[in-house]
Amino acid sequence: MINYIDLSNKGLTTLQGIKVRDGTTIVDISNNQLTSLQYCPKGVIKLNCSRNRLTSLQYCPESVTQLDCSGNRLNSLLHCPDGVTKLDCSNNQYRSAVWNIQA
Repeated sequence: MINYIDLSNKGLTTLQGIKVRDGTTIVDISNNQLTSLQYCPKGVIKLNCSRNRLTSLQYCPESVTQLDCSGNRLNSLLHCPDGVTKLDCSNNQYRSAVWNIQA
């Protein structure tokens, strides 16, 4: 059973107060006006937070393994969860490229 919630294109500026069913593993919060991932549901495996106004990945759940954070205002990948195996971070505003890639 896939538990998916689509909150894309809702004009959201925060995730505070958003009710998400326990066990939700796929969350789409793309195309909003979010500046933070604070209050992002825990236990998410696949997160699409593309095309927002994010400047940091702080508060990104550690459970995330697939992350699309393209089209934001990120200037680093600090706070990117260690378990991410699939990542789209294109079209951001990076000031430096520091990658911690383990084989």
